Amino acid sequence: AHIGRVVLGAGQFGWGDTRLTAASLALFAVGIVAQSLGALFVRAFYAIGNTRVPLVVHAVSAAGTICLAVFFVAVLKDAERIGRTFFAMLRVEDIQNSAVLGLPLAYALGACINALVLGLSLGWVEGEFHPRRLGASLWEIGIASAFLGIISYGMLRATDSFFDFNHFWGVFLHGSLAG
Repeated sequence: AHIGRVVLGAGQFGWGDTRLTAASLALFAVGIVAQSLGALFVRAFYAIGNTRVPLVVHAVSAAGTICLAVFFVAVLKDAERIGRTFFAMLRVEDIQNSAVLGLPLAYALGACINALVLGLSLGWVEGEFHPRRLGASLWEIGIASAFLGIISYGMLRATDSFFDFNHFWGVFLHGSLAG
């Protein structure tokens, strides 16, 4: 929310818009590691002279991401229980048109599937896929991310009373300190 408020928090951009932007950013953040891994895997394929596999995987992944986006937006518009739980997790349950969050959700999930298929394909093509190494790396990334999230959230809560959130500098300094 701090990033959205600092960057876009002027003019016609209200608090509801800030919350939707923060929720979208949170969903996009889920796929950022997968996006990075996907780019790394594509470069590895190019290094071994295989350009067909990444092309096919990306084409199928893009089509799948589009289908997921249509599906998620439709489900979030209509499904009372699923949508309500999802929106409550992102703290946007009282904002209209929150079903648009199906788009970043589909993008992040599509990126994760794309990276997984590219990684498995690379291991299969090269014949040196070690699932335990991948599992260990994912475990370390998960633990480090959880630790970072807990510390950042703790800093936000511990310093709430020191900043004025009605002005740019208060929001900016509060977010910077937590970061």
